[in-house]
Amino acid sequence: MGYLLVARLIERITELSLEDALARRVLLPLGVTQVRFAKTQEDLAEVHPASLSSYHPGWVYHGLLVGPLSESTILLDRLLTGQLLPISLLQDMQHAIALGGPIPGRPWATPGYGLGLMIGGTNGGLTLTGHTGVGPGGVIAVFHCSSGHNVAT
Repeated sequence: MGYLLVARLIERITELSLEDALARRVLLPLGVTQVRFAKTQEDLAEVHPASLSSYHPGWVYHGLLVGPLSESTILLDRLLTGQLLPISLLQDMQHAIALGGPIPGRPWATPGYGLGLMIGGTNGGLTLTGHTGVGPGGVIAVFHCSSGHNVAT
């Protein structure tokens, strides 16, 4: 429900559809050009796996973005390396609220949520920031790990 409220707020403030606001203010400035909104079953025709033909993206009431995995990593890397938001907003976004303990199937020993991000420390002492998603026929996990002068997304 929270994402739907944010989507409506974005549309009201920008006077654009959510699709246009994200394209103009987030995706294109970050060089992410192959991601698009899926609104109909036909919009999922090129998405792997083909078994998505029976899934309607309208089930995701706040919107469903689709695109290549490589574009997900570009978006996350450029977002988290300060190429979109002022540092103060990026820091607010990454302030994690602890969830209490490890979650099965997730890489964190100390998981938490930031603003639209999953954030936590691993048993190896690294901090991973990103998100996961699950839908019919697929699972995605995209994380950004920064440690010293080395970064991996």
